[in-house]
Amino acid sequence: MAEDTGDGVTMVESIQRSVRNQKGQLRFCYEKRLRDNPRLKGTVLVAFDVTQGGAEQVSVLSNTTGDSDLAKCFSRQITGWQFAPDVDLAVEFPFHLEASHTL
Repeated sequence: MAEDTGDGVTMVESIQRSVRNQKGQLRFCYEKRLRDNPRLKGTVLVAFDVTQGGAEQVSVLSNTTGDSDLAKCFSRQITGWQFAPDVDLAVEFPFHLEASHTL
């Protein structure tokens, strides 16, 4: 658990950096679903625990796109993401999707 010494901020920054580096996988999911629905847009809110360098307990909290296949793809991809081994934190991450401005 993070203490008030700034460890929490460091963990959050580490997670944000890792998400930026791996979100191309989510872009792949989105672009694949865009082929079936070119007007697909919205926000997918995902929660997961970062523990021992990996993502666990991945769940989609909300999905305004209405595309369940997209949400499933996001969950599968995030489950394989890697993080710094010293990060231990539960997070919620919104991914805003629009055809002209993805993620």
